[in-house]
Amino acid sequence: MVDDAAGRVEVDVEVPTSGVLVVADTWYPGWKAFVDGVEVTLSHAHGVFQRIAIPGGRHRVVLSYAPVTEARISVITEGGAHRRACAAATEW
Repeated sequence: MVDDAAGRVEVDVEVPTSGVLVVADTWYPGWKAFVDGVEVTLSHAHGVFQRIAIPGGRHRVVLSYAPVTEARISVITEGGAHRRACAAATEW
């Protein structure tokens, strides 16, 4: 473990063949994973933990968290006129 701070986990791994790194932190939208600086897919392990596929060799793995913001816009048609009914940004 190189770093384990709020919103960031950094670890060096060395594996002889490709495998999987499971981090015992809860998976939540907004987490991103990087292997050697390249963003990779972050999936669930056992339904709650974070899982990253790791190629064989020595690698630096970084997980970082940034809250996801989702903008929602609804348009309603009433009497042939379009009106913007709602525009809201929600932070998760």
